[in-house]
Amino acid sequence: MTCVNYFGEYSNMIVLSMPDHMKGNNGGFYTTKDTISIDPCIVDEIKFLWEQGVHTYNSCCGHGKILADVIVDNRSSNIMEKLGYQMNESWHIQQGAEDSKSWFLKSEHN
Repeated sequence: MTCVNYFGEYSNMIVLSMPDHMKGNNGGFYTTKDTISIDPCIVDEIKFLWEQGVHTYNSCCGHGKILADVIVDNRSSNIMEKLGYQMNESWHIQQGAEDSKSWFLKSEHN
């Protein structure tokens, strides 16, 4: 799917139901949200990660300017490694995040 989103443009995002494993009553982070908006060109990859049990917080296709990435709860780091994803080390250092890490997605903005 071709992504027509640009930085700051959110009208073309795909709205998906929150995966059960990410809901608060199932040990997930989300207690008030029922849906998540995803850039169209990475939606299939994010769904795949959810099917693997990955807990995601945020994602971005990069909009042709930067590499696509996803913010993942640390409890899913082992899954990301097994699936061959590369961690974005510079994001983790810049953000000082302790409970999550940024991982580069394999999907490319198109």
